Amino acid sequence: MWNTLATLFPSFMTSSSPEHATRVEEGYEVKDDRRSLKRESTRPERNGRKAKRKQLSEDISSGLTETAEAACHDQTRETNAVLDGNDDENGESDEHDHDHSTINTFDNARRDRLHIDELTRKLKAVELYSEQLDQQLQNSKRQRWDAGREIRALKESERKLTLELDSAQRRGEECILSHQRQTSELQLIKGELRRVEAEYVVTRQLLDERTTELKAAHTFINQADSLSGADVISMVSSLNAEILQCAAFVADSSDFSHGPTQTEANILQARENATQVLGEDIVDALFSQRPADAADFDPTRVQIALQVCMASYCSRVIQDWSVNGGKSTWLAEVYSRLWDAETQPVAGRWRSMTRAYIKGKQDSDNMLTRLVHALADIMVVAGCSLEDAYSNAFYARFQERLSMVVDLTIRLRTAIGENITSMDLLPYIFDPRTDFDPNLMADTYEDERDSDRSHRVNEKVAGTTELGLMRRTKGQAGFVDSVLLKPKIILYSALQEDINDAH
Repeated sequence: MWNTLATLFPSFMTSSSPEHATRVEEGYEVKDDRRSLKRESTRPERNGRKAKRKQLSEDISSGLTETAEAACHDQTRETNAVLDGNDDENGESDEHDHDHSTINTFDNARRDRLHIDELTRKLKAVELYSEQLDQQLQNSKRQRWDAGREIRALKESERKLTLELDSAQRRGEECILSHQRQTSELQLIKGELRRVEAEYVVTRQLLDERTTELKAAHTFINQADSLSGADVISMVSSLNAEILQCAAFVADSSDFSHGPTQTEANILQARENATQVLGEDIVDALFSQRPADAADFDPTRVQIALQVCMASYCSRVIQDWSVNGGKSTWLAEVYSRLWDAETQPVAGRWRSMTRAYIKGKQDSDNMLTRLVHALADIMVVAGCSLEDAYSNAFYARFQERLSMVVDLTIRLRTAIGENITSMDLLPYIFDPRTDFDPNLMADTYEDERDSDRSHRVNEKVAGTTELGLMRRTKGQAGFVDSVLLKPKIILYSALQEDINDAH
């Protein structure tokens, strides 16, 4: 078919053959990038090529029709010529030959017509194939254009990524340089830090040494007291009130009938021990009232004796450097010399620190035991049986009340000895047979007796029933004492009157 078309239309077949289409496609592939960039400018050219192909198809159809008609005319002329020749030559031709010739002519014309129809069908197939090729070409061009656009987008992305990569590389190089620079600076800082730490250690050691020295100096320089004089006076008053209640409770709760186990030796030993604490006047008063009938016994003098005993004992415990008394008298001598030579703050701080470190954990137990023994001697002198006075039952019965007295005494001892350094506070009592001085002391029964009698200077003191408080400070000519709280005493005359009234 292609050969016949090439014979009839050589120019068309040259431009429409498959080889030419392939070359055209290759040419388009070579120029794809350029034409894709000029798609809008080449649209008229593509439309012209399409019109040219349509025109060629019409030419082919027209040419085939003309060829067939020319062949029919030639065949007819030949037939007519044969017929005319036979007429001229023979005049009458054979009818059989004439029919035969006519049949051949018509056969030839029919074959030519069939050939033309075949060519027409093939031409339409060629046109259809051409349109398919054109559609494929357009699709290929569209795909190539889309691919080119994607390629351009990818190239643009590649360009941007390349720029970003370059920027990242530059930043990475800058980070490396910065890291190196910071590493160098860090090494310098570490070296400086080690040097500063070494200096800090030396400075810290020096600071600790200076702090220790300063604390030691501050201990003696600080003049501030943690308690005031009014606080201490309140504590003394609380102790006196507890002593009074405890003495009254013990006197009212005891049996003072002559016990069968009392012997002369026991009584003499008890009187000797009680005299060391109370003095002869109160001991004689207690012993002289030993009644034959316990129902008529008045425990008032026993209460007074117990008060004097506990007040004297508490005063001694508060002043002594140790609860054990005589074992620490040398400390009192050292403090006396220090007080004379140094300032009050220095002497006061020395006293405070010394008392804080020499006290023991068992001081309250030892003090309670010694106090119970002293009270037991008084109870025997007053007429209590040995079984009641020296037994564990006596200790257990009054332990709670006596423990309260001991606790208050230890608190007062700590307040006076450790918490007050700007001055010396001392418990204030008077020994038996001291002359009565209303400026320094107060009569226990002053409100119950004639007020003029309580101010007589020739009266003698039998004992101290309530503790007083005295302040001692350094003066130009020595120490200066001032009474903060007057102690309460029992006069000897009042004690004798109570004895006479009882008899």
